Amino acid sequence: MSDRLEETLARSIEDHLACPRCHGPVTVRAEEIRCSRSGCEFTGAIADGIALMRGQRDGSFFDDKHEVMEHGSAEPGVRRCCYAEQATVIESAIPAGAVVVDVGCGPALQYRRTKPWVLIGVDLSYESLRANTEVDIRVYGSAADLPLGDGSVDAIVSLYAIHHFGGQTRRENESRVARGFAEFGRVLKPGGSLFIFELSPWWPVWQAQCAGWNLARRLMPGMDIFFWRERPLVDVAAAHLGRTTTLRRVRFRAPALTPIPPVFACPALKIPRFLFPFHVHLYHWTA
Repeated sequence: MSDRLEETLARSIEDHLACPRCHGPVTVRAEEIRCSRSGCEFTGAIADGIALMRGQRDGSFFDDKHEVMEHGSAEPGVRRCCYAEQATVIESAIPAGAVVVDVGCGPALQYRRTKPWVLIGVDLSYESLRANTEVDIRVYGSAADLPLGDGSVDAIVSLYAIHHFGGQTRRENESRVARGFAEFGRVLKPGGSLFIFELSPWWPVWQAQCAGWNLARRLMPGMDIFFWRERPLVDVAAAHLGRTTTLRRVRFRAPALTPIPPVFACPALKIPRFLFPFHVHLYHWTA
């Protein structure tokens, strides 16, 4: 990275990021990010143009799978069901000049930046962040401890990331999702927007998932996926967003015969949309 790009990134980090522990301002010196508040002692770093805002860099399930997932997301049936209309919502609803955070930004954006935004991409897959050249600030960090100041962002976008807030048990799943929503509420400005796009399982799938999750997690430690039904997710959000909000819900309805892979990482295997056991939802909260 050139000296000029390094200076621009350092200035952007100081202008837009904050300590993930105390939420105070940070300073950048060379490749070190340090909290400015006395007694906090948080330090992060810059590597490969990415702001490392966690105490350590952990391996992610997606580090060696992001290329497969990116290709799967670009598959026409997936695009039609999960991204085409959703991208239009994002592109039209966020005003010019907004500070936008994409939680779980992945290796590539699924929408266009039709207006000048400051776009901060947060992800726990380091390799996905390395591949993503479309965001202004790439942040290796967690939704549970967003490295952002209180009331500092205009909009948060999360495309199918909530179901990856998985822990070791169902109780921990709920705790992680609750923590994420509490952080979303903390960093949003009054009047800001939270756009959560998620897959909601049909009732039989939800029941089977709830009954077998803890055992499946023990048998498959790398599995972090837990899909939320609409009502339980809305209830968790309402309890933890932290201020009065209004909610608009939208269900996206692709044509019934649209071919879609039941596992996005296996795009060659396809079923018609009417057999795909999930509804596709937007939850749009306005603070």
